[in-house]
This record gives sequence, structure tokens and C-alpha cells, in this order.
Amino acid sequence: MKKKRINGEGNIRKRSEHSWEASLRTEDGERLYVYGSTQKEVKEKLREIQTEIANGTYIAENEMTVGEWMDEWFECFTSGVKASSRERYEQDIRIHIKPGIGHINLQDLKLLHVQRFLNQCKDKKNLAQKTVKNIYLVLNKALKKAQSQGLIRQNPCGEAEIPSHDTPQKEMRPLKDAEVARFLKQISGHPDEFFLYMALFTGMRESELIGLTWDCITPGPSLR
Repeated sequence: MKKKRINGEGNIRKRSEHSWEASLRTEDGERLYVYGSTQKEVKEKLREIQTEIANGTYIAENEMTVGEWMDEWFECFTSGVKASSRERYEQDIRIHIKPGIGHINLQDLKLLHVQRFLNQCKDKKNLAQKTVKNIYLVLNKALKKAQSQGLIRQNPCGEAEIPSHDTPQKEMRPLKDAEVARFLKQISGHPDEFFLYMALFTGMRESELIGLTWDCITPGPSLR
């Protein structure tokens, strides 16, 4: 009487002179296959799958590309992000990530792919370091979610490095009294004279000046 195999035990057969096949059925009824040129090779592959299933680390193969996952992630997992950030995510995915690495199978994506992509964003596209960092952050968020969803074993962004632009920082030098006087003379009558005056004497950034509202202004002493 032929012995009945139980789920997870596996089966090995020779397909041709240099081709072997191993298969097993999981507890939920899914049939998994591995192939190799020798019986020993497929036995080892089968054993690896059995160990991963037992440990709960098995990742089923799929043909989803990086580009397809980025679209899926953006659609399903960014609805709670504020509108301006979500718009930037969409632009980074559409303009940079999908053209750069979107064609690669999600499960085939490696650290080397990610690092080359980031380097090319800097060297070939000549993107600012902040822009490259934003692209990295979007990709990293999406791949972390792919890992938590059981689509990939590891996040290949984990050890990627944002390339340095090696731009020397210019030492800041405050204006001298004569330079301040000359600057004030030059901006006299300019449409933005008030903002330039505020920037000079408060050190506020452009975005901070633009964001000022009347309730931010403390009335000074009367000049009368």
C-alpha cells in the first residue's frame, strides 16, 4: 500500500537527465515547487522552504515590480498624510523612482540597486541632496511596508547611504557697519524694503518672514 504524504513533507522527482523537481503542499493547500540540476540541490531548496515555513519566515514568490508596489503603496498607505507631502510622494515616485528602478522585480531588489539609483540621482540627474534624501525616504517607507506585509524578506534600503554632494560650506560673515549702511541705501524705496529690513535686523528666514501675520507684530512705543 502506497504511503500517503502529509502536508509539508514534500515530494522529489526526476524530470529529465539534468533536471529535478521538488514540491510540497502547505497547510492552506498551496503547492510550492523548486527546481535544480541534481537531487541534492532540490533537497536543499526544499529543506530551506520547510524551515522557513516552520519558522514563519517563508515569503511566497510573486512577480510584482517595484513600480507596481510603489503605486499600490501610494494608493493604500498614504491617505493619512497631509496633502502637500502626498503630492511630493507622488512626484518622487512618478518622476524618479519608477523610471529608475520601477522595472525591477520587488523581490529581486537589492541594496546595490538602491545605492546605484541614489548615486545616479546625484551624479546624472544632478539633484540637490535634500531632493535625493526625500526620494530615499519615500522609497524606504514603501519598502518597510512591503516587508511588514510579507512581500519581501528584508528592506534593501536599510543600509543604503544618501550620497554626499561634497559642497563646501561657506563661512557666514556678518555685515560690517559700512556694508549695512550701503545695503540700507540700496533697498530704500524697493517694494520689499520692509522685508529686507526685517531680514537684516532679525535674522529671520524668507519662509518665516512670509509667514508673518499681524498678530505676530508687537506694537512698539508711539513715535508721537
